[in-house]
Amino acid sequence: MAGWTGKISSTFKVVKRHLSAEGVDCADPIWTRSDKDGGYTVLGRLDRSS
Repeated sequence: MAGWTGKISSTFKVVKRHLSAEGVDCADPIWTRSDKDGGYTVLGRLDRSS
């Protein structure tokens, strides 16, 4: 994962509590979809604050 600065355990598992604490306040794009059959869209910076 080039450029990713998240926390990984000694067994190379993602430490999810760090991701949960960060929430949507991150530099990475956040992909979302409105329904199960819909396509994905990127949340903009203004969308993240609501």
